[in-house]
Amino acid sequence: MVIDLYGRFRVANLEDRKSSSQPTMVYHAILGLLRDGRTRHVYDLVREYRTRSGRPVNAGNFYRECSKLVSQKLITPDDNPPDADPRRIPYRITPTGCRDFDSWLLEPKPLQASFDNWMIFADMLSRTERVELLDQMRETLWTEGKSLGSERDRALSRGRRLPEPHGFNASAFLMLRRITQITAELEFLQELRRELERLPPSPLNISVSRAAVSSSSGEERSSQYATSRLPSRKD
Repeated sequence: MVIDLYGRFRVANLEDRKSSSQPTMVYHAILGLLRDGRTRHVYDLVREYRTRSGRPVNAGNFYRECSKLVSQKLITPDDNPPDADPRRIPYRITPTGCRDFDSWLLEPKPLQASFDNWMIFADMLSRTERVELLDQMRETLWTEGKSLGSERDRALSRGRRLPEPHGFNASAFLMLRRITQITAELEFLQELRRELERLPPSPLNISVSRAAVSSSSGEERSSQYATSRLPSRKD
């Protein structure tokens, strides 16, 4: 049973079950925090995530997600020192967890929740990968903005020929809102790129050549990144 937007109980449908099987927001956050190979217990993970993200976080979500990651063999409980609190179980990332995280980190992200987590760990990437991924994200946004601009021009043209019943062309303003958001996001990505370019190399230095992904998808991704040099946009 799930609760809908109106607070009513209903039977979970296929989409509910599908979404519940998808990685949660803290899934890759936990893997990323453990990616350096050091062990941490949940309290350490929560505290470090709060520090890195500047966000409040529910520790219960981290406890639940760690249990799931253990069952998926992405992390594993480690030995607790004799004088440590037995309730604080230290966790270590597994090679499978490293492959999962590296593959995720090397994929371009939409500027939504997953991007926020990606940005927290972007300094783990090699400089080349940082630039290429940000350029791919920028190219996607730029293309969307150009498409919306053309569509808005057509909507305004239709509005002049066929005025809206209430005299307000809502679709044109909705598209203008998204175009304004895209413009701000493009500026943000450019600023982020400048900041990341100033960072020293990470000890991990995750790159396509080092990422332990499956052979087929790894070869495809390596080829994709090696050939995708995006043109600069002046407009």
